[in-house]
Amino acid sequence: MNCCDYDCNQGRDCPARVAKVKRRVPKHPTPLRQEISRVYLKHLAKWMLIVIVLLFSLVSVIMLAPKGRAIDCSLAEISPDFTPAMREARRKARHA
Repeated sequence: MNCCDYDCNQGRDCPARVAKVKRRVPKHPTPLRQEISRVYLKHLAKWMLIVIVLLFSLVSVIMLAPKGRAIDCSLAEISPDFTPAMREARRKARHA
């Protein structure tokens, strides 16, 4: 028995006053747990796509790479950029 069972006039300052407890509801409930095989399958698909993209980029780089160094020597006889030794090598390569 407390003071609030009969004529209580203390209001907010009553020592027997008890706060109501609300049930805590999370703002963001936790998602349902996924099956572990589904998680592994997602990871496998992600890594397979990464490997495919890397292989595609590697193949495209190899295909676009120049096959060798090619020099246009059509103007070798009159261009000052070629040395006499280069002109002579060009003449020998042309006649061989």
